Amino acid sequence: GSLYSQDRILQAMGNITLAFHLLCERANPNSFWLPYIQTLPSEYDTPLYFEEDEVQYLQSTQAIHDVFSQYKNTARQYAYFYKVIQTHPNASKLPLKDSFTYDDYRWAVSSVMTRQNQIPTEDGSRVTLALIPLWDMCNHTNGLVRISSVLLKGFRA
Repeated sequence: GSLYSQDRILQAMGNITLAFHLLCERANPNSFWLPYIQTLPSEYDTPLYFEEDEVQYLQSTQAIHDVFSQYKNTARQYAYFYKVIQTHPNASKLPLKDSFTYDDYRWAVSSVMTRQNQIPTEDGSRVTLALIPLWDMCNHTNGLVRISSVLLKGFRA
C-alpha cells in the first residue's frame, strides 16, 4: 500500500502492481490465495521463456523486435524494482524482500500477462486488473460453464 502510493511506475502499470501482489501472496504461507497460486504453471510459453533456438526461428521477422523489446523492458523493470525492494523503507515489510529474483519476476509477469482481467472498482468509477481464479480454471481446464441466460441478456450480439 504505502510503497504503491509512493511509486509512480507501480501506479501507472496495473499489471506490474498485480504481479507484485501475486508474488507477495505466493511468498506468504498463510495466504488465502495460495491454493490457487499453486495451480498456476511454473513456466509459460510467453516470449520471456523462449529458448535461444526458438528465438532463432523469429530472425528476419518483425516479431524478433517485439521479443527483444519485451526482454529488455522486463529486465529493466526487474532491475528497477529490485533496487526499490532493497532500498525503500516501506519495502522492508514485503514477504519477498530477501528472495526477489528475476525468475520470480518473469513468472509473475507471465502469470499476469496470460490471466489478467479488467474488472470495475468497487465504486464503479474505473476499471482495475485482477486474477479471477474460477474464470481462470474454466479457461484452462477445457471445461464447460453454464451461465444463466438472465445474466447474458445484456451481452447478446
